[in-house]
Amino acid sequence: MEDKFAIKKDSGCENKIEQIKLLIDLSLYTLIPLTVLFFVAGILANSLTIFSVAMECCLGFIVEIFAYKSIRVIQRSNRFRFPYGTGKLENFTGFLTGALSLPISIYILYFSVVRVISPEETISFTISQIPLLPSLVRSVYFFIQSKKLMQKVDSPLVKSYYIDFKVSTYFDVGLVLAFAMAWVLTYLGKHTIAYYLDPVISFILAIYMGYMGVKQVVGNFRILMDLPLPEEEQLLIMRALAQEYEHYENIGNVFSRRSGQQRFIDIELFLKKDIDLKEIMELKARMKKKLEEQFGEVKFNLIPLIE
Repeated sequence: MEDKFAIKKDSGCENKIEQIKLLIDLSLYTLIPLTVLFFVAGILANSLTIFSVAMECCLGFIVEIFAYKSIRVIQRSNRFRFPYGTGKLENFTGFLTGALSLPISIYILYFSVVRVISPEETISFTISQIPLLPSLVRSVYFFIQSKKLMQKVDSPLVKSYYIDFKVSTYFDVGLVLAFAMAWVLTYLGKHTIAYYLDPVISFILAIYMGYMGVKQVVGNFRILMDLPLPEEEQLLIMRALAQEYEHYENIGNVFSRRSGQQRFIDIELFLKKDIDLKEIMELKARMKKKLEEQFGEVKFNLIPLIE
């Protein structure tokens, strides 16, 4: 059977976007029933860990909605060919998710400590396994498919899905093994140890959510705040331009900014009337190389003008 996610090397941009859209859509549609299943199982099993995962799924649902909207914006505007400005929606999504995860992690931490002090003795580890198994299957499936896509498509959305589902796979494996161990302990009559596992796991989950929340808030806030390049870096841009002065007539506007660790540089150059496309592309390549020697990776765009 043909893999729906397979992308041929000679396929066009539209086909690649369709493949990413399919990945995002399936991920969103499968998350909805899984979230409901986690909430129901968490309540029936009286498991704080399962209920915590359900709340984390709600955060994931926010990210999925933004990705769902983003890929449709990309589809309409062909952002793969004109990529400037495409990352802000994803960065805002990361910032919002991090900001929401902080109060949730504090909430889970509080109840985890309460249950460690006074463990619940009515936890059903059998019911707890019900949502974990389909969650693991989903994580593994989308981890594999996003990995295939990432090898053939240069997309921040696909890369984000690959990282998320890689972490989710490890996390789901850990939860399945932990709850299986708790079920065995309960079967062997070691109820006290088993009932301590649930708040301890939820405590670890809350710490992880809080850590990732702070990381997302700080990292994405820096990216969302565009800053001008310092004067010494602007001088380096002018130096690179001076080294190519023989290949253009005049300099127009130089647009530069810094977003997190990423630098964006757009330069308008008035070119000779008889210059051809090959020479323009070679000039752009040389300029980009000179800038990257000074700054590392940059997002560079040469805007040719004719006087």
